[in-house]
Amino acid sequence: MADYKEIKGKHILSIASDLDNAEGEGQIWFNTTSGDYKTIVKVAGAWASGANLNTGRSYVVTAGIQTAALAINGGPHPKSNTESYDGSSWTEIADPNVARTLAAGCGSQTAAIFYSGSPPDRALTETWDGSSWTEVGDLNTARSNGGGAGTTTACFMAGADVTSVEEFNGTSWTEVNDVPTATRGAAIAGIQTSAVLAGGYSTKYAEEAYEYDGTNWTEVADTNTGREAVGGFGRTIATFHMAGGAEGPGTPGISTKTESWDGSSWTELNDLNTAIKKNGVDGTSSLALSVGGGTAANTTTAATVEEWSFTSTLAAGTWATGGDLNGTKSAGSSAGTQTAALAFGCAEDSANCESYDGSSWTQVADTNEGRNHPLGCGTQTAALYAGGFPASGSSEEFDGTSWTEGNDLNTARGQVGGDGIQTDAIIFGGAPGLKTETEEYNGTSWSEQNDLNAGRRYIEGSGDTGQAALAFGGNSSNPGSGYSTANESYDGTSWTEGSDINSGRFGGGSCGSQTLALLISGHESGDTETVKVEEWDGSSWTEVADVSNGSNSITGTGTGLAALRISGNSPQTIVEEWTVARNVKTITD
Repeated sequence: MADYKEIKGKHILSIASDLDNAEGEGQIWFNTTSGDYKTIVKVAGAWASGANLNTGRSYVVTAGIQTAALAINGGPHPKSNTESYDGSSWTEIADPNVARTLAAGCGSQTAAIFYSGSPPDRALTETWDGSSWTEVGDLNTARSNGGGAGTTTACFMAGADVTSVEEFNGTSWTEVNDVPTATRGAAIAGIQTSAVLAGGYSTKYAEEAYEYDGTNWTEVADTNTGREAVGGFGRTIATFHMAGGAEGPGTPGISTKTESWDGSSWTELNDLNTAIKKNGVDGTSSLALSVGGGTAANTTTAATVEEWSFTSTLAAGTWATGGDLNGTKSAGSSAGTQTAALAFGCAEDSANCESYDGSSWTQVADTNEGRNHPLGCGTQTAALYAGGFPASGSSEEFDGTSWTEGNDLNTARGQVGGDGIQTDAIIFGGAPGLKTETEEYNGTSWSEQNDLNAGRRYIEGSGDTGQAALAFGGNSSNPGSGYSTANESYDGTSWTEGSDINSGRFGGGSCGSQTLALLISGHESGDTETVKVEEWDGSSWTEVADVSNGSNSITGTGTGLAALRISGNSPQTIVEEWTVARNVKTITD
């Protein structure tokens, strides 16, 4: 039974500072300090890499949503090929009865419709029931390079080199009111009673856009950029988006642009990562896919898949100055959160340990043994300190007051990676040599596990527990200066190679989990101490805001949303704080 809050909503709070948590989403509050009414809103959407198609192609027809989609046929020469997507990988399934390209389609992963196409221009229509394709009533006008939207029982066909529009009722096609201009390769999305057709090519790369209400077409404001061979997504007029396409002839004209229509104006949003035309696009305004396409000449096809997300209320992360350490801590380690951390084990006063309260550091009990480049993880009151350079097998635990020696590692080493908590941790890689050995800690003893695929020293790691971790970057040659881009994921049994980091490096800092992690600064190729920071979202790495001071031999602790960068080579006492806050908007009307 619904409670009072579900029925009546929440009252407007009067508070001195802004809300900054998930509970604040959907709320309006009055900030008594600034005198403003405020709320939390979504940030601009963004594209991230998805799993590639098994077969690259252009003019692919898509149907479904981001986590349950179909990629049907394609070109440039007709391909009889259909693949199904589950949000992580593509699987080949039954093909349509007739191979064709420049076709249209819509629907879902288990109930789709596929119609028109070439060569030659076709009126053929087929429906998909989740297991097989069946031919149904033909279009009245054969055509290709048009588009459509809707379901298997209520969809329409528009565009191509004709102005005629047809609607399908589950059995047959009926001609309805024409679209004002014949345009091929336009972006079309929505449903049968609420759709948009935008762009395309007539006598030019068109900017014109039209709304369809199920009866009439109405011209609305032009798009910001005219283009053809462009994909459309969204389920209503006010949530229509278009992405990719060709702004002009040849490779230079291929676009990365994304635009949205809210019913009154067009807004440019974050670009695709790869310029693409003739891409198949489908999904909602919040979660969509761009599938396949062409990246250069007409004969060049791509298997590239990108995923659109417009669901987050988190703003872009930023770095701010934190409280300086009392002593330098280069090549050290750390544990805890942004507001409750420990820093210990370093190249200078290597047994020294300091505690952070979010603003200042205080010296606490020394470790029993001084080491640098060790593993550090856990919390401010339950930390773990293991390994270190010179090669050590020692392991210690902190209880908030003092350090106690525990059982040793099976393999003595330093320059290691790892993460976890005091009772469930992992350590991997390291030196001397380029170690691949992996060990897990259960709060009492260390046990050997399956090795990394690539041995590295000065390796970085993240993970909430020893059963779910990442290993990335590092030095991959000894002696030498191999700047590794490798990234591996651990599931409690074995390591699997994942998407590489963008910039190979070693000696940086790291923190976070297996699905949201940070790689902070480090030593890059060309003997450069980079300021770059990369963020892992569970599928790919993206460069985010830089730190103010590039260095190696630093350490990081915290989460992907609230973290610390601590010290660095020189040596340094510098501390920086990473924060990803909620996107708070002042209400002005």
